[in-house]
Amino acid sequence: MKILKNNSPFFYGIFTFFWIALGIFILPIVTAFFQWVWLPWSVLMYDAKGQLIVDIWNEYGYWKTYTGGMNIPLIQSIIQIEDGEYFSHWWVDIPSKMAAFYDNIQSRRIVRGWSTITEQWIKNEFFPYAKRTWLQKWREATLAFLMSLYFSKEEILSKYVNSLYLGNRIYWIQAASEVYFHKKDITQLTESEISFLIALIRYPWIQSLQEKNFQEYLNRVKIRLWVTTKDTTTYYFSRHKDINLVSHFSQRITHLMNKFCTQNNSHEIWNYLQNWIEKLHEQCDKRDKILFTPLMYDLQKKIESYWVGILRSIQDKNVQSFAAYVFAPKTHKILVYIGNTNDNSIDGAQIDMIQQPRSVGSILKPFLYLFALESWAEIDSFVLDGEKQYDNLSGTGIFLPQNYNLKEYGPISLKYALASSLNLASVRLTEFLWLENVYHFFEKIGFRFPRSATYYGYGFVLGAPELTLEEVALGYTALTTLKNKTYFTQEKNRFLLAQILSNPYNRRYGFWVNSILNNSYSIPVKTGTSTDFRDNWALGYTNDFIFWVWVWNTNRSSMRGVTWVTGAWPIWHFMAEELGSLFYADRGEGWVVVPDWIEQYSHCLDSRCFRTELSFTKTGKKEKSSIIENTFFEQDFFISLSDEEKKRWNIQ
Repeated sequence: MKILKNNSPFFYGIFTFFWIALGIFILPIVTAFFQWVWLPWSVLMYDAKGQLIVDIWNEYGYWKTYTGGMNIPLIQSIIQIEDGEYFSHWWVDIPSKMAAFYDNIQSRRIVRGWSTITEQWIKNEFFPYAKRTWLQKWREATLAFLMSLYFSKEEILSKYVNSLYLGNRIYWIQAASEVYFHKKDITQLTESEISFLIALIRYPWIQSLQEKNFQEYLNRVKIRLWVTTKDTTTYYFSRHKDINLVSHFSQRITHLMNKFCTQNNSHEIWNYLQNWIEKLHEQCDKRDKILFTPLMYDLQKKIESYWVGILRSIQDKNVQSFAAYVFAPKTHKILVYIGNTNDNSIDGAQIDMIQQPRSVGSILKPFLYLFALESWAEIDSFVLDGEKQYDNLSGTGIFLPQNYNLKEYGPISLKYALASSLNLASVRLTEFLWLENVYHFFEKIGFRFPRSATYYGYGFVLGAPELTLEEVALGYTALTTLKNKTYFTQEKNRFLLAQILSNPYNRRYGFWVNSILNNSYSIPVKTGTSTDFRDNWALGYTNDFIFWVWVWNTNRSSMRGVTWVTGAWPIWHFMAEELGSLFYADRGEGWVVVPDWIEQYSHCLDSRCFRTELSFTKTGKKEKSSIIENTFFEQDFFISLSDEEKKRWNIQ
């Protein structure tokens, strides 16, 4: 059937005049009875390779918008059954209403409806749960008249087919075609399948397809549509099978989309939303969203599978779950998002731990040492790793830090102190740089802390602040060297920091030279374990990726002897190798470029230079102190020293 517009000047003139004359009286009446049923977004989500990773129904049901043409067999059949004179009348069909009334009285039951397609759309869209009273029908007819003034026949028909409920909590013809018949192209529906869907419009709440009323109406539909072919279709009154392979990721996107489409500051939200999606197929006036994301689901699935093996090996250690996060600083896209793998979280509900604040331990230490490099320290400059009491700035006593192995190493170079994550040296460095200055440096990078520097005291640099995994990962973008992007930190200092964290030899005091921290690619890495073994972390970064693994207990109980060595690190190492094979396999070891203003030289480890190591300097200064020979010179120290400390550590 060809769709025609009612272009009669007479009808347009009459109803336009009627609208102008009575609109001010009709609108208040309609508004008083008007109900808009707002439903949350339905989301279809694809990963970076185009794989469908999310297709779920929400608490209201499952739907998909049909956006094709109206001249297809299914829609023409719907017009023939529901409103045969749709293109001939304005918005109500008085003769059809009278005929339907007569047939229903004669049959003593409802055998024929009398609402037009426009009225049915108004009912489905605005009054889906209202009782079918005469007053309600008057509301729908009045609103149908108003809508007819604003929308064409084609527009109303499109809205109507995307408002139909077709049983089993399935909405709209596109969704019903896919669920019941597994056909995405509704033009391929058979005559029997079309009859079945039209029958469901009248009887969507049936419990069985064998119900008498449904079967009788289905047969009448087939007769009116002249269905003569033998019915070979097998009908399954099935539900839509949810696909949600990335539950926490999809929850974040749905939440952001709702904010974007309902709040006034949508531009700001959209800028943030760009981290999560590559392209938005539909706009806010559509109830279903088709999103194309940068997520690397195949990699995420591999990581989760690898975790199963790790968990099996430490299943008796009271370990509950892990989270993983991969962020691309160049594009600001999220590539891996695993918020929780524990099915028995708080109150039986999974918590997205990427958004939950926790104490992050030693993960923040690199920014302290970056501040030292910004303050003209060299990576071979010396600090002091010795026990010392510090005044607690909050006025609650003294602060006495200790290293995790309860040892003190005395004079030690900056690079060894950071790479081995020594607490005593870090606190002493903070004291020299002034805690308030360190705190403000972190803020300048982009961190936001809920408490003041005085509240945290010197525990600030040891991980006292509670931050989310995502906040810290995004903070690490300040350590990458991005093209056409200038941070306040100098490129040479970011390069030196990366060298400290990627050189296995620098870790020998805390993790040994040949530790499992080593991998096939030169990647800066920082680990951490909370003092009570509640959490452990491993975080690495390059110019292309920032990736973090976090193993923890949701209920904050202690794991039994699980550190980063057996918890977070094996998973992080697996991630590093996978990312390396995907992106760095053709680069070799030369993909890290030394800045022109950095001097590379062989650093002597003893007075006769029998033992050397590769090192870097930005000022040309080369320290003479030797840890191996236990000889130290005050001019090589970045921090100030007291006479007592010089005497104790034999510093000349």
